[in-house]
Amino acid sequence: LRGSGTRAAASSAVARGALRASRRSDAGLAEALVVMHQTLREMPGPRAEMTAIAAHWDPAGNALRLANCGHVPPLVIRSDRSCERLEFAPAHGLGGRASPKPAELSTPLGEGDRLLMVSDGVIRDGEGKAGLGLEGLEEAALSSEHAGAAATVRRVHDAVLEACGGELEDDAPAVCLAVG
Repeated sequence: LRGSGTRAAASSAVARGALRASRRSDAGLAEALVVMHQTLREMPGPRAEMTAIAAHWDPAGNALRLANCGHVPPLVIRSDRSCERLEFAPAHGLGGRASPKPAELSTPLGEGDRLLMVSDGVIRDGEGKAGLGLEGLEEAALSSEHAGAAATVRRVHDAVLEACGGELEDDAPAVCLAVG
């Protein structure tokens, strides 16, 4: 979400609520992102704009589905330790003037694979950002001794703190799903 403080936190909470409500109503991933956009547009005051990605993993079919509205593309670390960057067509973020057209894709996610999602504060350069880049993210994710989710996130966070000298101003979340 652009900005910080109470309004940004409130907008994030409202967007998450819209996501939950739409998914409980059996909306697809792309439909859920559009509902989030519409909800943000209805909020009073200055526009709340954000990027977003929604994912659904079906363990029975080993199928991962994603819908993206301008968010950092996720990384899949395959069981053979190869990295696959999940590239999406360009899409607008949520809450702005332009209507989002979520970019969607599907990929298998099998035994030993990991899905890693991070914010732009992890990969992009700039004031208060870690600036790892996609190559640095891959290197950090592959440096973990254990291929589990917790070890992967720990290595990414270690790399973020090292890259910014502990002076991180932007958020830098890392979320990992390890299939095991």
